Amino acid sequence: MLRNTPLSWGSLSIAMHWITALLVIGMIAAGVFMTKFAEPFSALQFTVLALTDSHYREEFLADVVLDVRCALAVRARYLERGSYRAA
Repeated sequence: MLRNTPLSWGSLSIAMHWITALLVIGMIAAGVFMTKFAEPFSALQFTVLALTDSHYREEFLADVVLDVRCALAVRARYLERGSYRAA
């Protein structure tokens, strides 16, 4: 029975329902896989760009480098004063 009747769904409607359900489940699985698969490559892309592209470095890393330099200078000054206790 290919067509719907007042009492039941037709085989075409049932087939379309399950094909759609499988496609939705497949798309969810593909999305999860791609987010896990692409994550290392985005970190690699960030690293390569930070190492090779000076404009990218200036735009995204200048503030971080300044903060790290400041933190290291404060640490060096702190260690020079000797105002710490060895554990």
